[in-house]
Amino acid sequence: MNDHITKEQFWLEFFGNFGRDFLVEGGRRFTNCPTDILQYIKDCSERKRPAFVSAQPEITQSKPFGIEKVFFDFDYGKKSDNLSQVEIESRKSEMAKEVIDFLKGLSKLNIRPLVVKTNKGYHVYIYFDKVYKIDSKVDFWKEVYGIISFKLLRSHSLYADKNVLRDLVRLCRIPMSVHEASGQECIILNNKLEPDKIRSIEYYRLYGLKQSDLEYAIKQVKSHKKTTSRSQLTICPSNYQSNRKLRPCFQKAIDAHEMCHAQRLALLLEAYCAGYKDPDSMVDIFRYFNDFNESKTHYQVDYFFKNNVNKGQVRPYRCGKIAEKGWCLGESCPLFEKNIQKTLQTKSY
Repeated sequence: MNDHITKEQFWLEFFGNFGRDFLVEGGRRFTNCPTDILQYIKDCSERKRPAFVSAQPEITQSKPFGIEKVFFDFDYGKKSDNLSQVEIESRKSEMAKEVIDFLKGLSKLNIRPLVVKTNKGYHVYIYFDKVYKIDSKVDFWKEVYGIISFKLLRSHSLYADKNVLRDLVRLCRIPMSVHEASGQECIILNNKLEPDKIRSIEYYRLYGLKQSDLEYAIKQVKSHKKTTSRSQLTICPSNYQSNRKLRPCFQKAIDAHEMCHAQRLALLLEAYCAGYKDPDSMVDIFRYFNDFNESKTHYQVDYFFKNNVNKGQVRPYRCGKIAEKGWCLGESCPLFEKNIQKTLQTKSY
């Protein structure tokens, strides 16, 4: 199992380009310098202190800038529960089944979350495709965030911390930091709760929530409360620019240097129809990925030309199918209104 990026690269991406709070002795410390997280993790490890950072980006201390992801904390219990070892093991088993079931439900929605093992449970992060800036009506956005959280959680609520579900200033344990009590690293897991490779945060953004999910929750809050709020949703600027013939949904994944296996197979069809007519030029596309392997890629591309191109079985995915797979960029794609919006219904939780 080869990691796509290093721990240090992951931590910098996990911090992002906005400000965050660190948990420090006596409270919180705000910083807007991403590289501070590297020294902070080192200091926490040496001093055997918990390494926590704010789950959402912030403007200043405890003041959220926007919504980046939905955070879930599954925990089998507290010290005050005074559980016996038998009770602990029983709860751990029940909790693991609950989390796996939760992850299966997310998979049906084409969502691939970041899952992290903690000392007493699991942290699950479901990223949005972008950071969505919020205005000063924080209570309104807490309700919006809560709608999304509860809808995703559904009945998986026995071991999920309910206090997290509306908390936009929540601190979360930094993935792959060392737990201060157990001395164990909080490793990244797959949907079977087995150790997984280190991937770019862009991977979780690609296969996460979209603007439509946030807009659905906004409508629900306004409808339930009959509010006259004029809170507006703003997409943070992106440096994404397409300079190829590939459709924007594929180009964005390439620019993120991450892509799931199913979309890579679709990319072969997309690239060939976009003008990449020989194996070498197609292999060059995959060089952008973090986990690029020269020999494996040549083998897979050659197999594609032999079994698809030579047999005349090359048809790119329709935009509708791309949307069903969860790869559509939504309204940020220039093709969305023409090819999708008229037929695509609001995604159901």
